[in-house]
Amino acid sequence: MTHFHSRKPLRLRHYDYASIGIYFVTICTQQRQCLFGKIDNSIMLLNANGIIAKQYWLETPQHFTHVQLDHFVLMPNHIHALLHIREENGAPLPIIIRSYKAAVTRQLQRPTWQRSYWERVIRNERELALTREYIANNPSQWGTDKAEDY
Repeated sequence: MTHFHSRKPLRLRHYDYASIGIYFVTICTQQRQCLFGKIDNSIMLLNANGIIAKQYWLETPQHFTHVQLDHFVLMPNHIHALLHIREENGAPLPIIIRSYKAAVTRQLQRPTWQRSYWERVIRNERELALTREYIANNPSQWGTDKAEDY
């Protein structure tokens, strides 16, 4: 008999991911491969793939006008980003992320991302400030954090 690993749901049940709010998103590369560059002296040095991934992230508000980008960092094998959904009735977060992942994958012409992504709804100014600090410090933590930390 074949046993399948059951995936835990990552999204909040009954939460409207199209609602106005700030979301902290982490998207990891497939098998956590270092596809986007390397860290040198706590600075992320983007390679050609990283430049593409960054450019597509920066273009997100052009495709989803109800979205405003905040702090983000592209790391060798993942991206951390804060994203504001500023208006109701726009595309929900899962569609925005799926669109970004698909665009990067198409451009790189290779499997790029893990199947899903991790997200957290930011609930207050303190949490927003701490998340911005975490994003800013992420390159200096490279090599000291474990995969389950992001």
